[in-house]
Parts: sequence; C-alpha cells; structure tokens
Amino acid sequence: MSATKDKSFWDSNLWVYLNTSSARAADRIKKSKLEKLLVASAEITISVQVLNEIANVLIKKYGQSESEILTRLEALAKQTEIVALTESISFQALSIKSKYKIGWFDSLIVAAALHAECSVLYSEDLQDGLVIDGRLKVTNPIKP
Repeated sequence: MSATKDKSFWDSNLWVYLNTSSARAADRIKKSKLEKLLVASAEITISVQVLNEIANVLIKKYGQSESEILTRLEALAKQTEIVALTESISFQALSIKSKYKIGWFDSLIVAAALHAECSVLYSEDLQDGLVIDGRLKVTNPIKP
C-alpha cells in the first residue's frame, strides 16, 4: 500500500480551532490558516477517535452543549472520510509507539492515517516534518 497523493488526515486539535472562537490574535491567525487549508484540501480523513476528542474538548473546555457538538460532528462527517478504529489499527499503533517514541493516542492517529493511505498528517502535536514508515509526513499547518 502506498499513500495516496493529496489525501490528508487531520488531527483533532485542528478541528477544535475551526469550531471555536477566540479573542486571542494567535488563535484567530491559526483558524484563518486552517480555513484556507480546508478549502484547498482535496480528500480529508479523520478517525472515530478524532470525533471523540473533539467532542470531549468542546464539552470540557468550551462548554458547548451536546446538541451543538452533534451538529458540528455531523457536518464534519459529511466532509470527511472517517476511519473506524479496529484491532489491526490498535496493534499497528503499538508498533508505531515503540518505533517512533510517541504517545499512545498520537500513535492511534498515525496508525489510522496509515490505514487510510494518507500522504500527510496535519497535526500541531507531533514533530513537524517527521516521516512515518516512509509514506506519511507529519506537517504542522499552523506553525508560526
């Protein structure tokens, strides 16, 4: 399996920026960069884990209601391909965690992106420029 050119996986933190408002100038700049990237992106992939992480942050940090979050997640589901977490993704995540020395939940994100044959993983949390298994490049789209 080789990664599909222009197919990207978006980490949950990016969607949180897109689905919240902030008075901080830095956050508004990040949101603007992500909005431009969103328009320019051909195929966007996420996983069920990303949906869960978004919901958790929007509830705990931003106090959004369940109905608001459901509306946001349903809209997100319409514009993305969603990867279900499976046994094989979990097993691959363990290998990735060991090989690349990254956290468990980040390893699940990476494994899901590999499973979906994405060529780029957009994330603020992982090392910008890291290439996983020679086919998935981590890119921080909102770095200063």
